[in-house]
Amino acid sequence: MYLRKRVLYLGVILSLFIAKHTVSGQRICGNGILEPGEQCEGINTTKCNACNISAPYMCTNARRTLSNSIGQQIEWQNNASVVGGRQLVLLLGSDSLPIAEQCTEINMVIIGELYSPLVETSVAKDFFYAISTCKFFPPDTYFEFKDSCVQTPLDECVAGLSECDKNAFCIEPTNGIGYSCECDPDFFVGKHNGSLCYESGIEIIMNITASTAGNAQSDREMMVVLRRNIMQILINNSYIYTGVEYPDVDIALLEEGVKEYVIDEDTNVITTGVFTSRKIWRIVIRVATKYVNLQLISKSLIFDNYTEFTTTLDSLDNYNSPGDSPMYIVHNTHKCSNYKSRTCTSNSDCISGGVCNETPDFSVKVMTSGGSTEPLAVSTSSSSILSVTYDSLEEMLNVRVRYSTDDDNVIDILYIPNVVPLVTALEAASFNSDEFPCLPIGTGSIVQDQENTVCCLNRFENRYTTVLEFGTFVTGSVFTSEIALQQSRLMPNTLPLNNSIDILKSPVDFTTGSFKNMPRSKSVLDPAKNNGYKDVNLFLAVEDIQTKGAIVTQIPM
Repeated sequence: MYLRKRVLYLGVILSLFIAKHTVSGQRICGNGILEPGEQCEGINTTKCNACNISAPYMCTNARRTLSNSIGQQIEWQNNASVVGGRQLVLLLGSDSLPIAEQCTEINMVIIGELYSPLVETSVAKDFFYAISTCKFFPPDTYFEFKDSCVQTPLDECVAGLSECDKNAFCIEPTNGIGYSCECDPDFFVGKHNGSLCYESGIEIIMNITASTAGNAQSDREMMVVLRRNIMQILINNSYIYTGVEYPDVDIALLEEGVKEYVIDEDTNVITTGVFTSRKIWRIVIRVATKYVNLQLISKSLIFDNYTEFTTTLDSLDNYNSPGDSPMYIVHNTHKCSNYKSRTCTSNSDCISGGVCNETPDFSVKVMTSGGSTEPLAVSTSSSSILSVTYDSLEEMLNVRVRYSTDDDNVIDILYIPNVVPLVTALEAASFNSDEFPCLPIGTGSIVQDQENTVCCLNRFENRYTTVLEFGTFVTGSVFTSEIALQQSRLMPNTLPLNNSIDILKSPVDFTTGSFKNMPRSKSVLDPAKNNGYKDVNLFLAVEDIQTKGAIVTQIPM
């Protein structure tokens, strides 16, 4: 009995061993383990049927030569020498051969289209990849991958990825590939392709006459040539800066600056004078102030002599046949030598010994703030009084004022009328917004003293009660020296040598601090963060208001 038990016991062990050995030698689909011979792990699912990959799916870690055939496994590897710092490489087995495509069901997605970039990248092209894999590929310039392995044009304008200046338009081409920038026509081109647009510049307008016998299209083409030649004349005579210090300035940049300024034809035919039976074409040239020698432009010497200018503009002769009536002639005008805004017919029309000269018909304007000819724009800063309370213990008014901060190009200045009894007419005018000293000149006795340039700011600071910091700014050495540099007040028709917009660039508003001539009064900024506006609290002492900021009238009892 003992021997039989022993033999039976051994037999059980042996039979179990043989059964286990048999199981390990077979592939069992659906056991959750990827095994040799399986493309995927799954039973009768949409993606994986009997451990075979079903169309249109493939593994995310694979690539295929044909969309309907099993491919090879791939993986990302770090490589500092390629764009993005990594590249996609084939996985090789112990036999140094590519490992066949294989993955679990969770790593299977729909196969994408053939990946064929325009430029070779760190990913092998002309293979099929999973759509989700393509999202990690480096796209070609101006392209992106969305829900496809085929690149689509990237809309840089909508995505905010363009390098256009804030004052330029971002333009997508019809094919959607790339983008272009164009400065707003009211601004001045600073760099090619609208990557920099300046607010300040000069605008030169020149009038050229053409024979009515010409063709409108050929005349327009000729005006483009003449405009280019006038630009070259200005460069050659150092009216426009070029060279190493101004690498962006060339004819192409100047032409870009007038792209939206059509060369106009006046269809009305001249009926009197030497230009009878001719029509006028209007040429516009616009240049950023940064690139212009304002001192030379203000003297306009190149435009003073009609004969010399027309001789310099020799391209006219190239289009005029000898012996025939010239097709193109620079239109002329007559102006006084010492006051170039004054037209004349003889020397007697000029004052102070001026001479009536024949000059090319042109005009020059200094423009700023996006094309405005007014160098200083004044307006109410969308402010409102929220509340007024009185502190009887401190004998002080607390006025809460809110003002807009939406416009980054505005300096906000808080001020109070300034009066000293007995009140003069000039002091009384400080209560009337129409008589503000920085508005354009008017017709009243007070408003004739107005001036909408930076020169008014000293007058404003003297006549009104502002915060001390504003007075420090206006009377400071930087501001006063820049005002002196303008020189536009020295004689008529003289252009300034700098830009008002640059003088007034300040990182702060002048709305807080102690008030001038009001010892106890002050303005304090509310510390709460607000979107698009700020609140300030004015603490105005009663004695300060009575003696410096109000007209006191006794009410009869």
